[in-house]
Amino acid sequence: LMIHDPDNWHEFISALVVSLTSVTAFAALLTTTAANLSVFKPTKLPGCRLPGAQTLIAAQDSYADQDAPTATNGSNINLFVMSKTTLLGLGGDDNRRTYVQFTLPSLPEACVVRAATLRLHAKSAANGRTIQAFRANGAWAEGTLTWNNQPGGTGAAATSASGTGWRTWTVTAQVQQMYTGTNNGFMLRDATENDGTSGHSQNYHSSEDTLNRPELIVTIGNPP
Repeated sequence: LMIHDPDNWHEFISALVVSLTSVTAFAALLTTTAANLSVFKPTKLPGCRLPGAQTLIAAQDSYADQDAPTATNGSNINLFVMSKTTLLGLGGDDNRRTYVQFTLPSLPEACVVRAATLRLHAKSAANGRTIQAFRANGAWAEGTLTWNNQPGGTGAAATSASGTGWRTWTVTAQVQQMYTGTNNGFMLRDATENDGTSGHSQNYHSSEDTLNRPELIVTIGNPP
């Protein structure tokens, strides 16, 4: 507060009024209303910041063999899906089912799973078969999985025609449910089990093989 002439009270009063007005105006700027705070609050960018696709390699896999119901196959370089029945009721059926699980990455903020594709590479295949991929409905481990203790499949199945080379299943819904629920991986089976005494077998590379290991391609992005 600057007073040029201490004896001039008019000048003092005028300067005081100006000062008080300035203080009042400054206080108004500090009022904590949403409108005033928005000036200083950083704006958050909307949407998924890290969209894109990521290819995962199987964390564990094995197959269950009905003809050897207590055998474990987690160290095998092969995975099998097979449909086979007995000849005139002699012996046991020999269906086989494959189990494969992946470690899913955490979803970045505001991102969702937009697509997911399961890929297995077939060394050999029986033609004309439909192979189903379900979400496994229980926990399992490749070192202890057998036909007798295998979990079943749950929900709708993704399907793929049999054949050699890379076979693909669109498993978007299954992977989305793994993120919102429990990730027990996938169970693959022939759509028509107990079919044919000679059997219909699919032979895939496992994660123990050096090439063409099972893959899951997960694409994330903004919600639809």
